[in-house]
Amino acid sequence: MRIYIAKRILFFIPSLLFVVLLSFILLHYAPGDPVERLLNGQGIYSNELTPGLTNENLKSQLNKQLGLDLPLFYFSLSGLEENKLPHGENYSAWKKYVPVLLFHKKNQFHRWVFGDENYSKGIIHGDFGISWITNEKVSSILFSRIKWSLFFTLISVLIAYLISVPAGLKSASQPGSHFDRWSTIIFTILFSLPAFWVATLLMLLFCNPDILNIFPSSGVGPIGGFPEGKSIFYKIFHSLPYLILPTICYTYSSLAFLSGSIKA
Repeated sequence: MRIYIAKRILFFIPSLLFVVLLSFILLHYAPGDPVERLLNGQGIYSNELTPGLTNENLKSQLNKQLGLDLPLFYFSLSGLEENKLPHGENYSAWKKYVPVLLFHKKNQFHRWVFGDENYSKGIIHGDFGISWITNEKVSSILFSRIKWSLFFTLISVLIAYLISVPAGLKSASQPGSHFDRWSTIIFTILFSLPAFWVATLLMLLFCNPDILNIFPSSGVGPIGGFPEGKSIFYKIFHSLPYLILPTICYTYSSLAFLSGSIKA
């Protein structure tokens, strides 16, 4: 058992490092300039900015705050000519093709993961930077919305068990019956359907004034909020239409796995 756990930990560490490095590379090579997006967005990242800065000085200071003025990684390859190493009068052009390995103690990847002394704490401390559009901290945006993800996850697990356990028990007690075959087919089809496609289909069917305008198309409550003085039961009852379709999308794919596990 200890050997198994040790192997899993040893496998987990390089996998985690690979995911972190891949995420950093994708963020770096994503289209668009972060500084330009901040300047053109709804706000400007200006913790330490002073009034009266020109546009170029503002961009330079934003680059410094975001760490974009630093080298990309801990090391880089360059040529002799690019590094302007000393050479005599007989300097040859071929020397620019001689690789030179440079090490950078301060770099964008290190700052992104571990932070710096001034502007960032790093993702290891829960600082995921700021939104280029709203100028809000990404961690604040995530934490404000994670409660609904946890809510739908818990509700979907409960509903999935309430459906799968009886279905799995009945199929196991009557193997080869019509119920066993049809429940297996239906659950397998549901398991294979992608959630984004099912969500789009449900919205087209049940949030469409031209077909069935039963449920609201977005949100988890009325846009203007609930009237003051209303009880908790009133709020729960009037929130149910907003929660039904997301709950379905969270739940249906688990039915085949759970019912199959019970049958086995």
